[in-house]
Parts: sequence; C-alpha cells; structure tokens
Amino acid sequence: MNAMTLTTSSGGKIVNPNDEQIREALSALDVGRDDEGWAILEQTEMDYIQVSGDRTSSFAMEYQTSDTDRHYRAAREDFSLEQVVQAFADYRDGKIDYSAYGDWSRITW
Repeated sequence: MNAMTLTTSSGGKIVNPNDEQIREALSALDVGRDDEGWAILEQTEMDYIQVSGDRTSSFAMEYQTSDTDRHYRAAREDFSLEQVVQAFADYRDGKIDYSAYGDWSRITW
C-alpha cells in the first residue's frame, strides 16, 4: 500500500498518520481563525478523502477515487469530529464504507 499523507489548511503534513495524529489534525482546524479549514488524506493525487469545516461548525466531506469523474460530496454537511476522525482512519486502513455516512453525489466539473 502507498504511503498516506495528511495535509491541513494550516500547512501541516503527516505521512502515515496514526489515529491520534488524525484526531489532533482535525481538532486543530478552525474556520474562524484561518478563514478556512480543510484536511485531506491522500493515497495519491487522485485518491483521497477530504473534509472542510471545524469541530465547532461541523464538517462537510468529499472523496475521490482514480480521477475527477469519480469525485463525490456527501449530502450531509454536519459531520461531527468523531465521524470524520473515524472516516479518515477507515480510509487509511483501506476499509471505509462511504454508505455508512449517508448519500453522496458525484461532483461534475
């Protein structure tokens, strides 16, 4: 399996993050402070899961597999910190079930 890289809007990067590093990175997102808040966990440039938001306002979630024709956004935009930490950990471990997070819509560019 390829190395996973967790990158955040504050410029932080962690290669192969453990559960605690994922939790710390997502907890540190602060839209009010940074004017944006996002984190992306990528296996490759075209395969990743990402969130935007913060623990106060909640999170929106997206993922992409293979190419931009397979980019999806969750219908919900109210994911809790615990839910996005779990999603990132499951993605890292290769066992994510996106349907567990509700409906998804393909993004068309």
